[in-house]
Amino acid sequence: MALTFPRTDIVNPWNFATQSFTLPPRQETSTGADGTIWGKDFGPRLWLAQYGTGDLDHDSALALEARLNSLRGVIHLFEAGDGRRRYPRAHKNGAFNDTGTLKSVGDDNMSLSLGGLDAGFKLSVGDYLSFDFGTKRALHQVLEDVTADGSGDTVEFAVCPEIRPGYAIDAGVKLKKPAGLFLLMPGSVAALSEGPRSNVTFQARQVA
Repeated sequence: MALTFPRTDIVNPWNFATQSFTLPPRQETSTGADGTIWGKDFGPRLWLAQYGTGDLDHDSALALEARLNSLRGVIHLFEAGDGRRRYPRAHKNGAFNDTGTLKSVGDDNMSLSLGGLDAGFKLSVGDYLSFDFGTKRALHQVLEDVTADGSGDTVEFAVCPEIRPGYAIDAGVKLKKPAGLFLLMPGSVAALSEGPRSNVTFQARQVA
């Protein structure tokens, strides 16, 4: 059976012992001879992740290593997200209809509203949401609490990172295990075994 990409079975099945999930700016500075500092911004920020398994039996470690090897470095993509918030904070059991849609985007591209939610559905600061646009995937973090009205619609609320061009109003929005599309950082996979146990670590970056 042929493998399918992006892979969905690299991050979601595992309860990683350590994780870093950050949003570094895509910026640089330069300094002129007179001491003047210029800043350059290269566009919307992208998520950077690092995962570590802790101790695994050898069979489980080898299964994860094989999945990582199937990516062929940066050739193939996989889904990844923040394991600390796989469901909205107010709905941690995942018992809700994941039927949200993108209702509007703010003029600043830093806010959006949703429709199609359960009546009274609550999103909390730190929650995540994702949606596809074309062949790309947006992954955003909620920056303020918001509650859907009786029709399942929210007002516009702030998110990060910036909403990239190409989105489609009424696109389906995922709130259960939201994930972005990531590539494996070259040379980041490390596998160490000691006695009957192994651990695996790797780094990944969201693709634009």
